[in-house]
Amino acid sequence: MCSKQSKKWKKKCKKLKCGACPECASLSEQVQDVDDVGDDDAAAEDDDDDVGLKLCTKIEAAPSFLEMGPSCQADYIAAMDTSTPLAEDRRCECLRKVDLATAAELDCYSMKGKEATIFEEFGQCVGSAQSSPLTVCSASQTEAVMSQMDSTCKTLLEDALSNGTPLDNSTRCDCFMQINPTVAKSVRCKTNSLQEFTLGEEYAQCVAAAPTSISNPPICTPDDLVPPFLQMDAECGTMLRDAIDTNTPTTQEKRCACYEQVDDDVGLALACMTMPAKKMTLAQEYQLCVAESMSTLCSEDALFGTAGLAAMSSDCKATLKAALANPDDPLEDEAQCTCYEQIKPENALSLRCKSTKGSGGTVASQYQTCVGEAVSD
Repeated sequence: MCSKQSKKWKKKCKKLKCGACPECASLSEQVQDVDDVGDDDAAAEDDDDDVGLKLCTKIEAAPSFLEMGPSCQADYIAAMDTSTPLAEDRRCECLRKVDLATAAELDCYSMKGKEATIFEEFGQCVGSAQSSPLTVCSASQTEAVMSQMDSTCKTLLEDALSNGTPLDNSTRCDCFMQINPTVAKSVRCKTNSLQEFTLGEEYAQCVAAAPTSISNPPICTPDDLVPPFLQMDAECGTMLRDAIDTNTPTTQEKRCACYEQVDDDVGLALACMTMPAKKMTLAQEYQLCVAESMSTLCSEDALFGTAGLAAMSSDCKATLKAALANPDDPLEDEAQCTCYEQIKPENALSLRCKSTKGSGGTVASQYQTCVGEAVSD
């Protein structure tokens, strides 16, 4: 009867004094009172859909308070009671815990003197959010990476980590490129607190920076292609051989899924084109695959885990998983935004990776776009 999804939620909660409203039951007595706008004035505004500017009551804001948590609720109520705006960092920290659908109901101002409604402030906070802080790799994650390096690189990296000083670019890349691509792809933490990128992102940057330019590259011979095919699964080998035999390039998605199985010392050594129809060498195609997708693709665990999109409905999860299974048929923006609306900003913004290889941006950036469009509508 008093569900926050109901358009009449605010009026019903006021009439019931929150006694029969489960969303209000846990709030303090403060939330049952309206703010600087008196009860009569607030009720009059609720009854007049044409009022242009109005102040939010604490009853109206109650659903957002519940999603913010007790600490943010207390700070927000105190700010409304005293007409003292919260510091921007604190306000955004609280608003990013609120669902888009809940925030969209707050097309009103938190206090007099504000130039933006709470919903508009929500949009500003989401839009201005940087990627979530990266975690530093655990000892086990670091060991998994270092186990693939030679003794010289292990010593250099251990010294760098213990001293808190980063390796120079050349040395770092020489060492990081000893890591198997599959392992590097899974490392979504940074080596120490001074780093700006994950180890996987640094690996991709190193691969992309390797010199592979060559004038008039030749066509790869069958012998040239033996090393990469030996590292690919049988399905990839058959698909790529068929493409080469017919001089018909396969899709970028399928090609990259195969190239990602190849170590960089093999992939980057192939300064030849797989077929006459190509304009890039296999080494350059390998770089493109690694730089554009390998280090930025979300794992399924990260995407649908509790810190990711777990709050989505089962229908949305099924729809998104279908899109993942068929990257050549991406999910339409409107359908994607409808599903992203079910996720708290702090979760969506933590996914600084792409949901599919064909995505135009990370999950975080796509969510920001969805919120920006919702606020501007």
